[in-house]
Amino acid sequence: MKEFTKKNNKRENNFDFFELSVGVTPFCVVYYMNVYQERGREVTDELVEKVRAGNDHAFRMLIETYKQTIYRTVYSVLRNQKDAEDVTQEVFIKIYTSLPQYKNQGFKTWITRIAVNHAIDLKRKRERQKEELQDEHSSEVNLGLTDEVEAVFFGTKGESKYYGS
Repeated sequence: MKEFTKKNNKRENNFDFFELSVGVTPFCVVYYMNVYQERGREVTDELVEKVRAGNDHAFRMLIETYKQTIYRTVYSVLRNQKDAEDVTQEVFIKIYTSLPQYKNQGFKTWITRIAVNHAIDLKRKRERQKEELQDEHSSEVNLGLTDEVEAVFFGTKGESKYYGS
């Protein structure tokens, strides 16, 4: 193990500090991380193939593996817990129905893209609905008849327009 040396009261580099604190070189860590990630991809690819073959348990395992990733992604777009939970479920339905089109090139990237697109679609839909409500409200206010105009057109002069009065 290397001796911890300081240069101008600073560590020489982060690798030396990492090696001292963990006891392994960062290159070993990177190697094992790559092996783990590669094995993770293999497992995911195996699960995808099983789902394509009709194995529902394999799909449940994919959901358990990626549900937090999808939820966090969707929540970062929507900023609403209930909407994010609903969209997460919808995304997994979309993933299940779209799995035949998946081309085995980065499953996590593929499902994250589906999640982002679905969340953006919902956000746009909500904004359109809000705009439509505002437009309806403003047109009702601007086109509302005054009591005098209503009296002239409908002959209700002096009568109450409320029942029971």
